[in-house]
Amino acid sequence: RAVHRGRITAKVSTAEAFTQAGLRLATGEEAAADVIVFATGHHKVFPFLDPQVRVHDSSGRLRLYRGIVPPGVERLGFVGFRQIFNNIMGVELNAHWLARYFLGALRTTPDEQTMQEAIDDRLAWQERVLPGSGGYDFGAYDIHSADELMNDMGLPSRRAGNLLAEYLLPGAVAHRYADLTSPAAARKPAS
Repeated sequence: RAVHRGRITAKVSTAEAFTQAGLRLATGEEAAADVIVFATGHHKVFPFLDPQVRVHDSSGRLRLYRGIVPPGVERLGFVGFRQIFNNIMGVELNAHWLARYFLGALRTTPDEQTMQEAIDDRLAWQERVLPGSGGYDFGAYDIHSADELMNDMGLPSRRAGNLLAEYLLPGAVAHRYADLTSPAAARKPAS
């Protein structure tokens, strides 16, 4: 409302620097501001990547295997798209999975076609169960994403052991994942 009433002026640009009065935009314009809101949106774009690298499909849905790697592209992965429980723990779990993927230390590493099929299956499931999610995980379904990554790494699921606790605190207890960097977990043989 405040924007429509002219009480707030929205500026859409890249921020270049903070100034004494507010912000300098990439256009060179100086914008005086009491409050600066960075509203980047949920759709991520990567203008620096080769256009052949598919991160999203034509509908804007995330097309990454396990929400982390683009099929058919070597040595590229994204940490942070697959939100599991909470950002910090989910990002760490993603990073462990990605490191093992790069090292060839996952239980299995599917070929490009199998990855594409897994993405198609997951997106079809998400459209049925979480319409409009755009391929991003959230809510009570996050625990399944964590289980999937743990299984890929050859590690056991970290469940609460109590159905009520599982869905009231779905995997959000950090101590369950505390040993992911332990030598024993890192050396766990791939099956």
